[in-house]
Amino acid sequence: MKFPNEPCKARIVPKVTMDVFSGRENPEWDMSADEFSVFLDKYKRTQFHSNAREMDVPDLGYRGFYVSYLDDVCGEVPKTEHIFDGCVSFRNRDGLYTSDNGLEEWLFEKATEKGYGDIVKKIKDERKDSKGNF
Repeated sequence: MKFPNEPCKARIVPKVTMDVFSGRENPEWDMSADEFSVFLDKYKRTQFHSNAREMDVPDLGYRGFYVSYLDDVCGEVPKTEHIFDGCVSFRNRDGLYTSDNGLEEWLFEKATEKGYGDIVKKIKDERKDSKGNF
């Protein structure tokens, strides 16, 4: 799929995975060209910190979103991004973006639109109970 209005074009459709289940398939969907454009806009406004804290990702339950690119045409966009708890981390480079510029919340909205609203509600309820967030 081509992204006609994007200066940095991916040749393969980006895929989103909500990492929430153990022992069964996680929810996944492909990003449209418009969604990818919004995602890139939010991504480009993140703040990179090479010495930032590590993400405290639990072993069970919700562990964030992975946005994967099978073809990294743009040098500035990593192949896999992990978005969790307001941070963006990258598998293929050191460091952590400490402000996700609303990426995680936007991905929750997309998950709800894709039919995963019950899962999103459960995640947000559990996070609210444990952290007082959302």
